[in-house]
Order: sequence, then structure tokens, then C-alpha cells
Amino acid sequence: MKNNYIIFVLILVVIISVLLILKLYIKNKMVPNTLRTNNEIVLKTNGGVPYTWEYSIDDESIIQLKEKRIEGEKDKKIAGGVILEHYVFKSIKPGITTIKFTYRNFTNKSIANTKKYKVVVNEKLELDIIEMS
Repeated sequence: MKNNYIIFVLILVVIISVLLILKLYIKNKMVPNTLRTNNEIVLKTNGGVPYTWEYSIDDESIIQLKEKRIEGEKDKKIAGGVILEHYVFKSIKPGITTIKFTYRNFTNKSIANTKKYKVVVNEKLELDIIEMS
């Protein structure tokens, strides 16, 4: 009877461990705001306002900005016109770093918004970009 109890507890520990590992995997790899396509972050701004997105990378030895592309250039001078800023990153070496974007008023330097992303580069130099805030 004691052996059955030990086996039962061991099976229960294995099941709980598998569920916890699965939960961590889903939380860190399968979240909806994980951006994998084209190693890209897209941020929205409005035309006719004195704000611009600025970014900083904690460790530029892991990733670097490859390209910044603006979509909706014709709306830039129109108040309320939608502009999408595309930031495409390239991996340099495996590791983990963060990118912080600040939506700053370029006339008085006040900050209207910030966004932070965790970037994981694996051994194959594939990027996972995960929005943190």
C-alpha cells in the first residue's frame, strides 16, 4: 500500500511539472503580441502632431536596426492622419536584450507613451520580439 502511495505522488509531481513547463512555454513563446514575422515592430503615430518615436537598444551587440520604413507619408502633415512606423531588426549574435520606444514631443521633450520589448535571439539567429509594456 505504501508503494502505491509513493507511485501516485511521483506521477502527480510529474504531471504538475509538465503543466508548469507548458504554462511557462505558452506564456513566453505563444503570447499574441509576440512578433516573429520579418523581425519587425510597427508603431502608430498621427500626422500633424509634434511627436516622434525614439528607440534605444540595451545591447546592440545582439541586435541592430536594419531598416526604418514609414507608411502613410502623405498623411504626415494632415492632423489625425495615420502613420505607421516599421522598425526592422537584424540579429548579430545569440542573446537577450530589450528595446525601449519613447513617444516624445520634439518641441518640449515631454513623453506621451513608452513601449518596451524583450528580444530573444536563438542559436540560429532567429528573433523573438515580445511586447512587455
